[in-house]
Amino acid sequence: MNTVFYPVYRVIRKLTAPINEIVSLVPVNANILDLGCGRGLIAEEIAKTKEPSGYTGVDLCEKNIEHLQKRFSGFRFFRVDAVEFLKNCINRNDKYDCIILSDMLYLLNDELKRELIESAYTVLSSKGTMILKEAGQNIPLFVQEYISVRILHLTSGESINLREARFYEDILKKLSANYVIINARRLWYPHFIIVVKK
Repeated sequence: MNTVFYPVYRVIRKLTAPINEIVSLVPVNANILDLGCGRGLIAEEIAKTKEPSGYTGVDLCEKNIEHLQKRFSGFRFFRVDAVEFLKNCINRNDKYDCIILSDMLYLLNDELKRELIESAYTVLSSKGTMILKEAGQNIPLFVQEYISVRILHLTSGESINLREARFYEDILKKLSANYVIINARRLWYPHFIIVVKK
């Protein structure tokens, strides 16, 4: 994203998404994995308040990654598919204290959603925290995302597959994961945050 427009994007995004709520759930001094790190708004807030021991951001957009590498010298960013990244983490036995999946699962089909969450849970350290943030289903949101993803190509994705929190609950129950759901509505956006503890 052009740096001239980033301040406007930041204001709009904070009005329409629970960024502060997500960041408040991130443990201090954690080794963090942010899957679908996007334009780096969550990374920016984490850098200000959480003193992470490590931060790794993963995104498919090359421009996002190039821009983020320039902005955050102490953080690591990779342009790679999140599922492939997690497979490599599992093979290396990498562990993260906090894993964030914010506004990226809706771009995946149901099978990939399950695979991504199961793999992320595998690389979550003992007593780690996983934060899933998605928006529920409604027509204005679907239209907005359709325009953003399919017409303007502002976000990489083949489909728009919005799901309610109970869909993710079913996945987490099969993992025997402990979790809490937080509703965080913004304007017409029915957000929910699922906080998973290992």
